[in-house]
Amino acid sequence: MELRSLAVACVLACMIHGQAAFSLDDGAPPTAALSTTTSSAATSTSDGSPARSSRRKKLDKLKLANFPRYQAQILLPVQYQRKDDNGQLTAVGADIPHGMYMFMSMRGPENIRLDANAIKPILKGIIEGMKAECSGETALKLSEYEGLECRGKVSVDADVEAVVRGYVAGRRMYFVTVMGTGPWVRSAAVIRYLDSLVITP
Repeated sequence: MELRSLAVACVLACMIHGQAAFSLDDGAPPTAALSTTTSSAATSTSDGSPARSSRRKKLDKLKLANFPRYQAQILLPVQYQRKDDNGQLTAVGADIPHGMYMFMSMRGPENIRLDANAIKPILKGIIEGMKAECSGETALKLSEYEGLECRGKVSVDADVEAVVRGYVAGRRMYFVTVMGTGPWVRSAAVIRYLDSLVITP
């Protein structure tokens, strides 16, 4: 119950009270931030002379964020906000106007055996903190680390969904969360974010 309360408080701090207490992290340049494509179509100017090939640059909205103290790295928006508080990390970013990303890591109490079962109430607490109800749990595996995923629809009139994945690595827990419009939550970019966590022991 103590862990669940901690997770809910963290979600509410991010989503209700805003991000003023967080520090902006716009550190290193994005990893592979720009992808360039070249148009292969031949074009010509009004006088018939060949024109230069047009080049289009597409900005990648995500970059690899490293958290050595928490033994983790994950894709996050190019600019995100983070808060470190008593060994607990919360990193929050947004893809306006579609939705928000949140990554959390915290240590579990020494008197509780941590496994995928133990984090069920925390996943439920995070989902409920986003005003959603978990529609089902899916077992996950990240390398050798056990985890669970919970998805739910946020109880508002609009099509808003939430996903939270939780993993256990020794005494440390990791939570990868997203909330936003249904099509965005199911998009390739968000799936890429959800799949990007690497735990670095």
